[in-house]
Amino acid sequence: MTMATGTEVEANVAPEEEPKLGPGPGLAALLAAMIGLLTMALVNLGTEISKGFGTFVWDVGKAWVPGAAGIGPYSGKETFLLIGWLVSWVVLHFALRSRKDLDVRLWVGIFLVGMLAATLLLWPPIYGAIAEAF
Repeated sequence: MTMATGTEVEANVAPEEEPKLGPGPGLAALLAAMIGLLTMALVNLGTEISKGFGTFVWDVGKAWVPGAAGIGPYSGKETFLLIGWLVSWVVLHFALRSRKDLDVRLWVGIFLVGMLAATLLLWPPIYGAIAEAF
């Protein structure tokens, strides 16, 4: 700042600090990925149990995925994965964005358990055995 006399004066103004984000947005992204994969795993299981549901899932995929007729109901499974991921990410982001008191270890543990469950539910011997039970 310059005074009228031409001498310089230092201003004691603290620079504005950027607000620090807590772990909420990062955890929201992780949990949304897990929810998306769990959604696909459950839809995959549903298509194995019910052929009518499999046709519905395929129709959902054919509605917007080019060439979906060639890959079968997988296009619909991916569609449900995307919907589950995107909706849960938006909801979790707004729910957790200002939370700074989250226990990161707990939520990362939940994420890892959910990813393990999704992986196991997508493994053919597992979902095949579950589908046969129905």
